[in-house]
Amino acid sequence: MAAFTLAILLIALLGCVLLMVGLSQAGNRSATAMPLRFVVVAIMAWIAINLNIVLSEPDEPAFVAMWGLPAAAAVASGATAVASALINPRWRVSVSTWSLLSIHPTVMLLCAIVPSWQHLIYTSSDDGSIEYGPAIFLHSTVMVTLIVAALVRVTRARRRLPAIAAMRGWMVALSWFAPVICAAVTISGSVPTGVDLTCAGAALAAIMLWIGALRPGLLELQPIARDWVFDKLHDAVFVVGVDGVLVDANDHARRLLERSGVDATADPIIFNEALSDFAGVLDAPQHDGVEVEVAGSTQPFIAWVTATQIERQPGVPLGSLVQVRDITETALHHRENESMRLALIAESKVNERLRAELSEQVMRDPATGLKNRRFVGVNVPAMMLRARSEGSPFSLLMVDIDHFKQINDVHGHTVGDRVIAAVAGALSEGAPPEAEVARFGGEEFLLVLPGVDSREAFDNAEALRAACASLAIPTRDGIVTIRVSAGVATATGVHEAADHLIDDADRALYAAKQAGRDCTKMWEPDIAV
Repeated sequence: MAAFTLAILLIALLGCVLLMVGLSQAGNRSATAMPLRFVVVAIMAWIAINLNIVLSEPDEPAFVAMWGLPAAAAVASGATAVASALINPRWRVSVSTWSLLSIHPTVMLLCAIVPSWQHLIYTSSDDGSIEYGPAIFLHSTVMVTLIVAALVRVTRARRRLPAIAAMRGWMVALSWFAPVICAAVTISGSVPTGVDLTCAGAALAAIMLWIGALRPGLLELQPIARDWVFDKLHDAVFVVGVDGVLVDANDHARRLLERSGVDATADPIIFNEALSDFAGVLDAPQHDGVEVEVAGSTQPFIAWVTATQIERQPGVPLGSLVQVRDITETALHHRENESMRLALIAESKVNERLRAELSEQVMRDPATGLKNRRFVGVNVPAMMLRARSEGSPFSLLMVDIDHFKQINDVHGHTVGDRVIAAVAGALSEGAPPEAEVARFGGEEFLLVLPGVDSREAFDNAEALRAACASLAIPTRDGIVTIRVSAGVATATGVHEAADHLIDDADRALYAAKQAGRDCTKMWEPDIAV
């Protein structure tokens, strides 16, 4: 039995030595390396005490074994630290945490050192047998509580932690329960045997944790990756678990948390609550990213946020990688350019409208509001050409106010202006909808009639002449009536240009004047001029 116990302890000690060699390659930059190294040293001290019992065979092995209890308490406290480091790679032991975790080992050390307290660990009965004292049961309870609590924390966080997600459930459970099982076997004996194989279970747990959760190279590569890549990124990078808890954050991300009034060292940090402006990206990860403007900042802060889902295997999400890039300067510059572009577009539209209005004004007679002679010269040729290409008729109607000079001489130019305005109104109201009415000269008007043949144009002229004859302009000298003469010309093959057709309409008007005025004449090739 002693040989079997010795073999177990030696194997456990050898495993711890090899584990220390592996941990030495990780340095002190990893959050997990330091507490795990502490645990392994405590286990080795614990194993050494039990080896001493097996090899020296003391008379009272139980009282020698009690010196291993502080080491066992240190292992339980270290397990709590290891769990914290596994769950949060940013974890660093603080003074308050160190003080709290050292209470249990310190109490057990005092019980072993102070002779008057040793009976709390082991007591001797009248018949010389040794029994467990109350400190043993308290120590076992605290140790089991710390280890089980650490197991529960790691198990709950396992699905979102890359370091231990690959471990199978039984391996996770055994790596933390091995010392508990060995402790139960040791205490279940009726009397203390002296040798405590719980240390071997603790060594097995540390080795399994190293093999399963901290694969070779992880502790070495993780700090290098953090120092040279993760923490050196100019973007804020957050690693968020599927439960929304912040797993890790680089330096820029921690500064962003502090800028939002969140304690970056707090645990746990719910990402959607800590950074509510970015909450939507986790609900619908955007591989292309989305622009987010942080509200409530003393200074503008605009970010380009991308969320990429991390999968343990296809279809099994492990968490999300949220990358926040500060694009404030670029976005504000872009917005300023966009604002200037919109302002230029608006100004261009105003200028275009003013240009159109000016062009319209240039082509309108200010006294009557009708189109003017400039309009006729610019537009009538094109209208005539279009009618010819469409094979439709095209007519012009020239109207002149009879005896207009006499009206000016007798009643004055003010009345003359009123007469011109009245005739302009009558022509505009009586003209066909598609017609253009222009003031061609002083008292001359030109009506452009696209799509109207000679017969219809003549009828329109007669209707307009009658409308003008019905006008009555009141003056201080009495009522002034108006008479007009009209000449009609319809485009034929002899009219090569609009000017020729306008001249022919004017000739027809002149013929109407020669015929005694107050009438309409049609242009004909042999019309008398």
